[in-house]
Amino acid sequence: MIWRLYNLTQDILAIKSLVDGVKQNLQIEPTPESGDFTHSIVALALGIASISHLNNIGSPESWRKQIEKKLLTIYYPEKQRNKVVDWAKANGYSTSSYLGRPIVKFKQLYLIIERTK
Repeated sequence: MIWRLYNLTQDILAIKSLVDGVKQNLQIEPTPESGDFTHSIVALALGIASISHLNNIGSPESWRKQIEKKLLTIYYPEKQRNKVVDWAKANGYSTSSYLGRPIVKFKQLYLIIERTK
């Protein structure tokens, strides 16, 4: 159990690193109020997701449920999503596709990079 928690912590920090790298190098941020991370106070505090007001957080989900899903979604603007995926590939993140959607693979989690319309 402790090893699993350690891997989850590493995944969350790696996702933060991905989001921060994209912000810094491409000036592209995840779409506010969208994706699975908007249900996590930790993800909001780390800047992985954003909401306009704390009342918009919705029902927080436990990380256990998130891990069980394995696939978590983050949204980027439609016209810039492919730049985000290309940046992830170029910077050593393990990428693949799932049902035609690009994903970044971590130790326990898979991050689907979706388009916002």
